[in-house]
Amino acid sequence: KDGTYKVVSTTCREMFYLYPKEEDPAYSILTIKDGKMTATITLNGDGYDYVYMGTPEQAKKAGKKNWIKAKIVNGYYTFTIPVSALDKKLTITPRSHKYANDGDPTTEPWRPNKWIKFYSGDAIKVKDGESTVPDKKKSKKDDKDSKGKSSGKQTEFDNDNKKDKESKWKDDSSGSTKTVDSSTTLKDGVYTPDSFSWSGGSGRLAYIRCNKITVTNGQAYATIEFSSPYYDLLRANGRVYSKNGSGNSTFVIPVNLNANNTIIGRTTAMSQPHWIKYVIYIGKAENPADAKKAKEEAAEAKMKISEDAPSITGLESLEEEEQETYSKYFKIFNYEQGVKLLSIDISQDTELLEEYTANAEKAMEISKDEDSLEYDDEGNIIAKSKSEYIEGLYKNNVINYLLVPEDYEVPAGLDKEYIIITVPSEKTFAVSEEALSFMEELGCLDAVSLLGIDEEKVTSKDLKKAIEKEDTKLAGNLEKPDYAKVVKDKSDLAILPGDILPEAIEEDAENKDQLEEEAQAKKENLEKPESRFTSLDVPVIVDRSAQEEDELGRAEWIKVYGALYGCEEEAQKIFEKAVKEAENNEKKSKNK
Repeated sequence: KDGTYKVVSTTCREMFYLYPKEEDPAYSILTIKDGKMTATITLNGDGYDYVYMGTPEQAKKAGKKNWIKAKIVNGYYTFTIPVSALDKKLTITPRSHKYANDGDPTTEPWRPNKWIKFYSGDAIKVKDGESTVPDKKKSKKDDKDSKGKSSGKQTEFDNDNKKDKESKWKDDSSGSTKTVDSSTTLKDGVYTPDSFSWSGGSGRLAYIRCNKITVTNGQAYATIEFSSPYYDLLRANGRVYSKNGSGNSTFVIPVNLNANNTIIGRTTAMSQPHWIKYVIYIGKAENPADAKKAKEEAAEAKMKISEDAPSITGLESLEEEEQETYSKYFKIFNYEQGVKLLSIDISQDTELLEEYTANAEKAMEISKDEDSLEYDDEGNIIAKSKSEYIEGLYKNNVINYLLVPEDYEVPAGLDKEYIIITVPSEKTFAVSEEALSFMEELGCLDAVSLLGIDEEKVTSKDLKKAIEKEDTKLAGNLEKPDYAKVVKDKSDLAILPGDILPEAIEEDAENKDQLEEEAQAKKENLEKPESRFTSLDVPVIVDRSAQEEDELGRAEWIKVYGALYGCEEEAQKIFEKAVKEAENNEKKSKNK
């Protein structure tokens, strides 16, 4: 019927977002008069001055008098557009005022067309003049946080030092969360977290923050804030907590410090309330110097392989007897609960060194300054997806892998700092002949489910039998891996050969231009499979054993496979035998 309605709306979310951006669907105001419909939409950004209900080509032909101009309300860009149908994707094209006024005739101001959709279901009749525009423009900080994410790490904390009381609660009959051990040795008072990270959800929430911890009677309570005002209830600690206040959804709940905590929030932003699960991790060291040390060591570990086990949030390293190491390109560190850190130097002695050093240095700067951000055409922050974060980890001097047992719960947020590999790997896609040699020596070739080597190059009798029985399947080669088989097989690890890395070029080398061109091609051939495997959630390891200068350095790589396939003791025995043989050969050589 004729009237004014508040309706659920959504867009393609391709550089075209309704306010609030962190919630999808959002709302628009639909007006129906004499059976004709118009909708007033509010965009999250301020990069578009006109829109047109059609394609860019149609907009240009229609002329300016038919374009729909932005009306700025409280700092937000709104547009009142004709609506030809409900519950259907409608084509809409926005115009970038930046490109329209930059004086460059080669720049196209009309951006590629988008779509917008208005839903008839759950429409709410409202008074004329109703608006979805907030009272005032969000702060600059909130604008930066407006991009939807599925995980995050807080780097700045705004602690007002006021004690917070536990939010109102009732028992949770669903049993969806367990009682947490919130006891702490910290004295009663208000504390700032050393670290806070979160993961989970649908990828629509911009952030979860924890600015303070209140300790009362030896119990720790965290003040948790969601970027959205629509979370009205929170399941945690075996209870259901009610939201505090009327602003962004804030809850004060008991937490287990330095451990993962499961929380389940109910959002009312959609047509029906939805419960969404998250994991939060609140780090608080009794000694502030320990927290600072952990942050510094995590950044440095991307630059070079650490001498000692780096401090990692939520993990305790094991004290070990100092042993002589021979490998130039890897090191393994042991932590409690069977967790290991495998650090592999990917750039040393390659043409990647300069670029990857710069990447690692940039990562260090970004870790110190959260304002080092990139923006899209609408002036909104570009938040990285999980795949983009992981791809970035492959482009540092040192790639750091956390090898974790299957039942181990990784502290929230570490998946942005380390590449996580669940061990023992059971479905490996092996492209490295050196890796296969080590695995055969350890007796774990049965973990190779896919082989990226031409069949005529297979020398192992056991592997040939596995191929005949189809226990191991051929899946292309280094130049052209069969990604369809990787998906079907549900591979959990890919191992590539070291010769995929571009060799370092001498400054006075002959044919330097040609060598640089070949090195660039190799770099692309390395980064392409890294990107593809990352998008499939398959970790990638490059075996550099063949590039080790020292014979024992090459032999020591068997420890990598011992760690990956759960046979560390056997790997250690084989390596110790190699060390003894090398020592005996050296003695014989001296005697001669």
